[in-house]
Amino acid sequence: MKLVKFRIPEGRDVHQFLEEEIKRLGLRNGAITGIGGLSEAIIGIYDGEKYHEIPIRPREPFIIEIGSLLGNYSYDDKGLRIHIHVILATYTEKGYKVYAGHLIKSRVKPFVEIELYEQ
Repeated sequence: MKLVKFRIPEGRDVHQFLEEEIKRLGLRNGAITGIGGLSEAIIGIYDGEKYHEIPIRPREPFIIEIGSLLGNYSYDDKGLRIHIHVILATYTEKGYKVYAGHLIKSRVKPFVEIELYEQ
């Protein structure tokens, strides 16, 4: 097993950055873990038929803390597939909230630390 560690810098989207790095490094199949912070996120909750998108925007000056980021990556006939689940926490206009679901879009702030475990 090969371990690759890096930080995703502020302002980047987690999925987009991971796709670029996985391709650049020539990785094919493995697991993803991470922690860090986001300035905004969209998570998806699946109801058995479709995803419902939930936007998360923290109240200033807070960020969204990533309590857990777990996922995997692999290739199929359509190309690279990245599948990530997250547990996120922040203060919103409705108070302290915790969210869990599929990470769809994000903006990193201040950084996200990633570990890729290539199988």
